[in-house]
Amino acid sequence: MNYFNLALIKFIQENSPVHIETVTEKFQKTLSTIKRAIKEINYYLDEHLQIHIIDAKITTRMGYQNYIDFTNSIHLNRYLSTTTERVKLLTLESILFESVNIELFKQEINISYSTIKNDINILRKTLPDKFEIHVKDNKNLILSGDEITIRMFFCKHIFHALELDFNNTIIPHKANFPLDKHFIMRFLDIINDEIQSAKALFQQIEKTLMLSYNSKKYLIIYLCIALYRIKQQQTIRHHINIPLPIFNSQLDGFSEKLEQDFLNTLLSSLNYQDDKQPCIDHTLYGFITDFIDEITKTIHLYNGDKDRLLLEIYQVIYAAILQSKLNIDFDDKKLEKVADIHSELFFNVKLLIEKISYYYQQSLSKNMIATIVLILKKAEIRSLSINQIKKRIYIVSNASERKIGYFKTLISSIFDIDIINCININELHVLNKNQFDFIVTFTNKISNYLREEGIECIKVNFELQPRDIAHLLEAGFPSIKRKINSDIFVNEIMQIDKNRLADYLRKNYIHFFI
Repeated sequence: MNYFNLALIKFIQENSPVHIETVTEKFQKTLSTIKRAIKEINYYLDEHLQIHIIDAKITTRMGYQNYIDFTNSIHLNRYLSTTTERVKLLTLESILFESVNIELFKQEINISYSTIKNDINILRKTLPDKFEIHVKDNKNLILSGDEITIRMFFCKHIFHALELDFNNTIIPHKANFPLDKHFIMRFLDIINDEIQSAKALFQQIEKTLMLSYNSKKYLIIYLCIALYRIKQQQTIRHHINIPLPIFNSQLDGFSEKLEQDFLNTLLSSLNYQDDKQPCIDHTLYGFITDFIDEITKTIHLYNGDKDRLLLEIYQVIYAAILQSKLNIDFDDKKLEKVADIHSELFFNVKLLIEKISYYYQQSLSKNMIATIVLILKKAEIRSLSINQIKKRIYIVSNASERKIGYFKTLISSIFDIDIINCININELHVLNKNQFDFIVTFTNKISNYLREEGIECIKVNFELQPRDIAHLLEAGFPSIKRKINSDIFVNEIMQIDKNRLADYLRKNYIHFFI
């Protein structure tokens, strides 16, 4: 079993049934390679869980718990690790231990001397900036370098292999691949004392700051490795140059000032569940103000929403600049498709924030851009629900008024529309007297006649089936689920006589009052 096999089964389990083409594109592998890997995987699976290819789709009955059980059944002596996995493991162990015994390392993960020698050469070539390694007496690998960079590297590369339990204690991710599982179990055993100290420190922080799950997990991992490294006499020895004002937590987290200063920097970079007031940098605030002014030329936005939008996007970009500086990356697969779904807005956002990225000399990630796009789309939806203009429609039908009355009530209960009138097929001349958005009918006979006359119409079923509702939404009918601007509404009803108010509300806000 190898890394590709485990990655493949993970993807298939999450997406089954999935098109073969999707899988080949995802892994950049040929169909024959995919089929060969599936055959290897099926050898280890019970028959009812095996992977099958049916009608150009790959499918399996495997659930997530089955996948967890499968990954946990793969032991190191049955696993062919990749160079990337081994180099990462070698680096992490070099951070955790004063030195790594090369002979013991190769025995533990079942590789040859030539393989470990090649891995060390690759490690030298790919080592992050500010890292140094040397081999002592051809036996022990020793890593040294900038302490902040070392800790950030460590947190980044074990982040997805750990989770938090209900008590905010770090525990192994349930479906770790073999090398990750091997390291994490050792890591948790070694830092057991630091886990308890980190939890106590986090409880202080939690009293004033409501972190998102990922930020909370990252912070607790950092506290564990920081406390452990400090115990090993590996401390932060310099200030990090940050181009933004930093949040002062006023916590007694670390006795050393440099350690506490960096903790404040890290806390400033994280994501929060509540609307924590950010540290305002007037230059960045000016950039964001200009960004809002420009981007709102391309989307519909309620003017009263701009201040809230500005603050929300400021928080995102402020944190993104710091995360880029600290090499923190909360990878989110749910954001991967945003660039495709909202391609034009994504392009505009990317273009407009380039000056921010250039000024602060930090690369702002695709995930961060996608996050801003979703914030803008959320504001646009909210704005449309506030400023939504009713669509004016005619109904063309030869049915009786009683029957039409039912249809009018039904369609008005779903869509925010103004029904100008219901006219007979012989009254088409009245269409020239009023402006309207749509004509609706519910018989093939009338819809065909209208089209023959060159008149566009929408034909739906009289009972408005789900497919009809979807069709009308796609055509541009606004949903009844709109919001009312509270300030405008209060000013409006203040002008109405108290005795007339109930009738006024029932007439002008028919969908809200009875």
